[in-house]
Amino acid sequence: MIRTVTSVVLCSVLIASFAGCGNTSSSGGTQTTASTDASVSTDSVSTDTEKKEPITLTFSTFNNWGTAQNAVSIGISLYEKGTGNKVEQQLYPDDQFMNVIKTKLATGDVPDFIATYASRKGNVPLDLLEPLDGEEWITQIRPGLDSFCTRESDGKWVVAPVGALSYLGAIYNKDVFKKAGVSLPLKNYEDLLAACEAIQKIGVAPIQPANKDNAAFIWDLIGDHYLYEKNPDIAKNIAANKLNPSESPEINAAYQRIVDLKKYFKSDYASATGMDGLKQVANGEVAMFANGSWCYGILSKDYADKMPSLGIMPISLGDDYQAVTRTGPQNGFAIPKKSKHINEAKEFIKYVMTPVVAGAVAEVAPGTYPLNVDTRKSSWDSEMEGYVEQGLPTKNQTMDEYFGSFDVGPGFQDSVQTMLLGKPIKSALNEEWYKKMADLNKSKRTPGW
Repeated sequence: MIRTVTSVVLCSVLIASFAGCGNTSSSGGTQTTASTDASVSTDSVSTDTEKKEPITLTFSTFNNWGTAQNAVSIGISLYEKGTGNKVEQQLYPDDQFMNVIKTKLATGDVPDFIATYASRKGNVPLDLLEPLDGEEWITQIRPGLDSFCTRESDGKWVVAPVGALSYLGAIYNKDVFKKAGVSLPLKNYEDLLAACEAIQKIGVAPIQPANKDNAAFIWDLIGDHYLYEKNPDIAKNIAANKLNPSESPEINAAYQRIVDLKKYFKSDYASATGMDGLKQVANGEVAMFANGSWCYGILSKDYADKMPSLGIMPISLGDDYQAVTRTGPQNGFAIPKKSKHINEAKEFIKYVMTPVVAGAVAEVAPGTYPLNVDTRKSSWDSEMEGYVEQGLPTKNQTMDEYFGSFDVGPGFQDSVQTMLLGKPIKSALNEEWYKKMADLNKSKRTPGW
């Protein structure tokens, strides 16, 4: 779950959204985990439709999504109890599901609705999904999520997002910061350097990048918004194959700032895993470990007594720009165009996209959900939303925010790993990022590649 975040922020967020995050309250204490019954009155969820004879809808999903307590399973449970209809689940192995669904969509042998990633990248063919435009729930979705749930060809909504959103940032130890005299927020790269100096003086390693798990690239995802905000053409030209990242002075300078942080890394950074990073920040051995808010659920299991001392915050590698970085909702519902029960499947989605269902899901897995309503959150979600209330813009992770549906591949994260191990920045950007990106997009027949 902590191993990577872009090829795997997708996996990690969805796993975390229906796993360990469920036992925590917004105050950081523990509460009894709710069941899918959730003591929620299904009478208060209405689709405003006439009472009809019960039907059975077919639904295809991952083994993981179909068997876990998550937004998918809870939504289905409440729907069945509230309507009398049934949902017949077709479960497929996690590593085979997308290929199975792509085949079904191509042949027309489709279920009534499917679970899919809320993402334009590496997904099922979005043009084979039924548009969902015109539904009232779309007007209640949080700003910015349309980039995950619509298709570029016509701008139509094709995915109903139901999974929790997550925040990327620096998980930090409050006690270490207090002892070092570091005040928050850290508004820019200069503030970050000053904090690292102060922390190092008290004998604590400021940063654990966990490079064995290739986790150091998350500093790029949470810190480089300033780069693309200042010059949006950088991402556009990379996607159009008009710019090799290694030839961009701005990108080279941005990665140089990450490399310059090496003197503040914990000495075992090259062999450390993500779990090592979590353990070390919980125990105060390091001050910061960059990852996602889903780690709250992981840490609260083994380090419950440490949770009051842990927080998450935004970081900027720029001089004058900072943003709160958010990941997409990941899991969602979609309807194949060739579904035999399109209208009934839309009624199902209308049913689950309600504040009552979102609230029931949050009782099991506290967090921020796509519908713009208050739900039970962890203290980390509340902390990041506090920065938003102070005026910081909310941005999706950089590869989603600025590159749209273009697939940059895993090479950019590999480039960070190799440059931290001593490879020249320009060579790492060219050999790890550009060449791997070119191979990927040639095979996908991306225009311009």
